[in-house]
Amino acid sequence: MAEKKIIKQQSDGTKKTVTKSTAARTTTSKKTAKVAVTEADKSKATGLRVGAIILWVLALACELVAIMNVTGKWYLPDLFPKLPDNYLLYLIIFLVLDLIFLVIGSQLWKKANHLDPCSRENKFRFFIQNQLGAIVAILCFVPFIIVIFASKNSKLNTKEKWIAAAVAIVALLIGVFSSIDYHPVSQEDVDQAISLDQAQVYVTAFGHCFHLDENCQSLHNTGELIAIEAGEETTTAAREATRQGYRLCKFCERQLEQTLNDASQGEEVEIAFIKEYSYAY
Repeated sequence: MAEKKIIKQQSDGTKKTVTKSTAARTTTSKKTAKVAVTEADKSKATGLRVGAIILWVLALACELVAIMNVTGKWYLPDLFPKLPDNYLLYLIIFLVLDLIFLVIGSQLWKKANHLDPCSRENKFRFFIQNQLGAIVAILCFVPFIIVIFASKNSKLNTKEKWIAAAVAIVALLIGVFSSIDYHPVSQEDVDQAISLDQAQVYVTAFGHCFHLDENCQSLHNTGELIAIEAGEETTTAAREATRQGYRLCKFCERQLEQTLNDASQGEEVEIAFIKEYSYAY
């Protein structure tokens, strides 16, 4: 099998050293009390969610100001006469600020969900919690787009209306697609990760899954892997990977299930043999 380059990820997530390996890692991490979501995780997630909500409120405020500018109810040059008289310019500025606050808030929200995820059992709650950023993105731009075409008292001419609407639509698309969590982590994923007592797991530079074996069949054409180990606040390498937004590879999951099934069948055969042997004597 081709030799793979393993880049070891340090605890700070940035410093890396390079090693090489051809054999799968089978070492286990040291035994510690296993908690799926620690109090530190919950505390950090709460802080991130509060930060996200504050940024989303600022984004909605920018949209409100932009709407007020469209209708002429609030205009910066009225407050600061030295500013240039250009409705379209201020609309674009507020829409850009709206997008910036929205995207940063959504990234914080997604990171919080990876630290303290909810269960998949309640599908509606799971969807809302993980895709709330995309929902907020719609609220941050769709009302503005509606108002800009529906308002009869708009201070913009037809050409400026279309320019402002185009900017808002582009911002909407960027906001929605950057706010969607394409690989949400569930409580079940975390519970599974905490049970995988391996010293390290492997990820690729642009992948979304973590692998238990560097020779996983999905990695045949991958020459460079990043090894993730348990961090200071996590008890297993797999849990650290889920904190970073990775999910267990389906191939590794099937292999793990097969291994567990084989082990279970082996125990059943051994127990049956012992019983049969004891009855014989």
